[in-house]
Amino acid sequence: MHVTSSVDELADAPVVSKFSFDPYFAIRRAAEERRCRYHALLRGPVLDRFLVDGLLSGNLDPALVSRLDEESWLDLVLPAHELKNRFLPLAWKRDDVDCSEDIKPMLTEQSLMFGVLCPVHGPNGRSGYVMFSGRDTPFDPEEIDNLHLACLKSFQQAGEQPTLHGEDPTSLTNRECDCLYWTAAGKTSGEIGIILSISQHTVNHYLTGAIQKLNAINRTQAVVKALRYNLIEFPPVARNSGQIA
Repeated sequence: MHVTSSVDELADAPVVSKFSFDPYFAIRRAAEERRCRYHALLRGPVLDRFLVDGLLSGNLDPALVSRLDEESWLDLVLPAHELKNRFLPLAWKRDDVDCSEDIKPMLTEQSLMFGVLCPVHGPNGRSGYVMFSGRDTPFDPEEIDNLHLACLKSFQQAGEQPTLHGEDPTSLTNRECDCLYWTAAGKTSGEIGIILSISQHTVNHYLTGAIQKLNAINRTQAVVKALRYNLIEFPPVARNSGQIA
């Protein structure tokens, strides 16, 4: 995947935050470069039903947040089942959202026609979502990938610590990397077992080994570290005919 130089510039941006790993400055710059009127950092790993409850930082107007929450907009645009075990960005457009006719003119007026949600994970295991919206044109696939990668790199840099004692990414086996790869693609242990023709128990064994070797606290943090060390590709793509759609 081609990554523009602006991604690396974003990752080098200073961090201004009251949170331990909130790369707010980089998020704002990413939004400006993509002509997005709005950007927001939302609490994870499970999104709150209302924006006002899960909003950590961003530039959404309070009156707009209140109006969107009245329509349960977040639930409609980003249903919980779409976000479960999700590592890849999720794009949406207004015409695909089953919202009331009353709110559609307001969404058009506020340029909330298209948007992208990027899952992000801090080195300490905390997670959240960066939302970009507020423009009249859709996001193309490469743009979405670059936005997500910029967010991931910024979160990693914001709280990154030197390699800890006992962290040995070079010792991961091919099977451990395979399991991390499919985890990054949003697959469960059972689905990974089917893809790799091994048992779910064996998948969990490999993932546990990878977590220990990367000195991670869970599989989410192990995936983030594997991406950082280039042990797995970003974004995950189909690698064999046996994958589960």
